[in-house]
Amino acid sequence: MLAYAAKRFALALPTLFLVSLIVFGVMRLIPGDPAALILGDAADPETLAALREQLGLNQPLAVQFFDWISRLLGGDWGTSLTNDEPVLPTIIERFSFTVTLVLPVFAIALCLALPAGLLAARKYGSRFDSIVTVAAIVSLSVPGFWVALLLILVFGVELGWLPTVGYVTVDDNWTTQVRYLILPAAALLIVETGQLLRMMRASSLEVLEAEYIMHARAKGLPETRVAWRHAFPNALAPTLTLAGMLLGSLLGGAAVIETVFALPGLGRLLVDSVFQRDYPVVQGVLLLVATLQIAMNLLVDLLHPVLDPRVRL
Repeated sequence: MLAYAAKRFALALPTLFLVSLIVFGVMRLIPGDPAALILGDAADPETLAALREQLGLNQPLAVQFFDWISRLLGGDWGTSLTNDEPVLPTIIERFSFTVTLVLPVFAIALCLALPAGLLAARKYGSRFDSIVTVAAIVSLSVPGFWVALLLILVFGVELGWLPTVGYVTVDDNWTTQVRYLILPAAALLIVETGQLLRMMRASSLEVLEAEYIMHARAKGLPETRVAWRHAFPNALAPTLTLAGMLLGSLLGGAAVIETVFALPGLGRLLVDSVFQRDYPVVQGVLLLVATLQIAMNLLVDLLHPVLDPRVRL
């Protein structure tokens, strides 16, 4: 297991290098000059040229790329072009907020989707199965921004129960902070639960038709034990793969939800930095997102043998 993890980690290094190269190149293809955005339309050409030289934007792209990589390996993620602040502390601060929002929501989604998907497969064709299927389809079909706006309209504007946009820290008031996070968390929960629910139901239907399940039933085992002891671990494997991908993408920033609710998360930082052509921040955020995805994939691969002994053999 350790040798496999070390091999996967070694393969991740060239992957991250390719990702950094692609991110660097794509950012330079986006129209717009960061110096012009910083100084405004009234800046004269001499001032623009001086700022471009100060920011290193007048150097060849290859020189800019390897200068960024060399500083990155030394722990220097660069300085923001818009506010002249270090990139790494900014990313860590925004990432900590995203983790605070995403992890509880994702845990609740798993607790809802896994047993509901298995139970729907056991009761295939029943009313409960129809309700679960319709709920999953609706969740998959409705855009996240529409869910967020609908929640704001109903619970924030019409009923006035919860605040709609903004955020307060724990230092101010933790109860107020929770109230500000309820609507974003609910929007994320509705959007993400459907994918896990549909995958768990589909994989459970396939597993429940397997021969070893029929054999367990023929031995006279209770249906509940057959479902949870024999079917659940094998049905969980495909859902676990999807869950790892979803968690990696969510930790990289729920950009739509964070933008709609004006939350200081990693996704909103990425969106704002793209509009501002803040190259160091965008490159740092995307590199962190790629690292999270690779880490989640590795974690899922290491968990598969725990659930399925056939993988271990």
